[in-house]
Amino acid sequence: MFPGKGLTVCVSVIRGDYTRGVGEAMAAKQSLRRTMDEERVKGFVDVLVTSNVTDGLSHLYVSSEYF
Repeated sequence: MFPGKGLTVCVSVIRGDYTRGVGEAMAAKQSLRRTMDEERVKGFVDVLVTSNVTDGLSHLYVSSEYF
């Protein structure tokens, strides 16, 4: 990565149980990656499956500090 370019992280939060929603999570991740590729955005893609979306967003915010 070059200085001044920044870091892009695209994330989706899905409500549910991971063991039941793994297929939906993988599809969402592929969709995010495809959109980033179409828009020519370089970065990371991830999907979080959680029973509480608010807690999931909070987790993503806290963990983004480590990027």
